[in-house]
Amino acid sequence: MTTEKKETKEILNVIGKIGNDDFTDEEIKRFYQIFKYHSEDEKGVPLSKLGTTLRLFDQQISNRQTLRFQKQFSSKDLSYLTFQNMITIAAHLKKDELIDNYTGYLKFLDENDNGTIYASELKYALKNTGEKMTEKEIEQIFQQLEISNEGSINIQEFLQKIILK
Repeated sequence: MTTEKKETKEILNVIGKIGNDDFTDEEIKRFYQIFKYHSEDEKGVPLSKLGTTLRLFDQQISNRQTLRFQKQFSSKDLSYLTFQNMITIAAHLKKDELIDNYTGYLKFLDENDNGTIYASELKYALKNTGEKMTEKEIEQIFQQLEISNEGSINIQEFLQKIILK
């Protein structure tokens, strides 16, 4: 089997295991090339190169996050990361960044600065800003949310149930 066919097979195998919702095919191919460059003797990427490799994947990873992932994998007696490990971490970081961005946007609606927003404010924002939603679409979203007696919605719950589902 040629090297290119072997690489394609490995990429497709990883996509099959993790899905392909987080990255485009081109991104995954580029990530694979970066991964192969940093791999040592077909073992994978050493834990010591985790941060550098992920930054080359265009992931914003802090030193604290790098240390957390290194600790997590070293506790499993892994000193090298597979391509699947790297893509899974990159997808996790991408979701964290998405949550941070949406949390920042929604904080403008958090009048009490307590991590909640009024359902009426969220409904207005969904209806009138960005890609405007229909009343039916908004109703479908609200059916999945818990609204407090005060009429507020927990921002993190909203993000987990709706944005990251």
